[in-house]
Amino acid sequence: MSQLPLFFTHSLVSDQVLLTGDDARHCFRVLRLREGDEIRMTDGYGNAGTAKILDTNIDRCVAIITRRDEIQNRSLNIHIGISPLKNVDRFEWFIEKATELGVSTITPILTARTEKTAIKTERLEKIIISGLKQSGQYWKPTLSAPVSFDKYLDEHTECQRFIAYCEDKPPLHLANSCLKVKDVSLLIGPEGDFTMNEVEKALSKNYTMVSLGENRLRTETAGIVAVEIVHIINSIV
Repeated sequence: MSQLPLFFTHSLVSDQVLLTGDDARHCFRVLRLREGDEIRMTDGYGNAGTAKILDTNIDRCVAIITRRDEIQNRSLNIHIGISPLKNVDRFEWFIEKATELGVSTITPILTARTEKTAIKTERLEKIIISGLKQSGQYWKPTLSAPVSFDKYLDEHTECQRFIAYCEDKPPLHLANSCLKVKDVSLLIGPEGDFTMNEVEKALSKNYTMVSLGENRLRTETAGIVAVEIVHIINSIV
């Protein structure tokens, strides 16, 4: 079952699903799927099932759901607030990899040193769906609208809270601070890092200032490292 190619649909309410555009072309031209072949489907909300292809061509693929699965709820929510980057390609790379690692929510945060405030939501959503299918997951990360740094702090209070900062060496490493099986909020700053004023605001909201290691990391790399540290902590038996 896990070896079947995974496709995304916005709804699994109906027994029949229709793939068009790039998905249909991928079925027909790349995977060479034909009538009777099976695929996996998910709506990104934990719902999934197996579908049998009824008809496929370059324009569309029609399939019928033959089995629905019960997918467990997320055991851990990782919410990352990260500054958009001036280099769009690097920010898109972060979105893709964070999705593959299983982050729950991505919120672009506008900080004092954020240089690029506009993001192309539609394109980023496509990248998220691609990463979802690539990694074989059934939960699609939520891409939130950009918010101010202050608003982000006010909205995330019911979880572990960490702010990565590299100007002054924090006394704690994230790996030594994060608890298992407890939702997490991670803050990653822009190319110039957070200002000290922003760090102090975060600390006043019960964020813990942490390090991600000895090396100075790019914003997108820091985001991925932080998410992976949390996953590793939660995978240790």
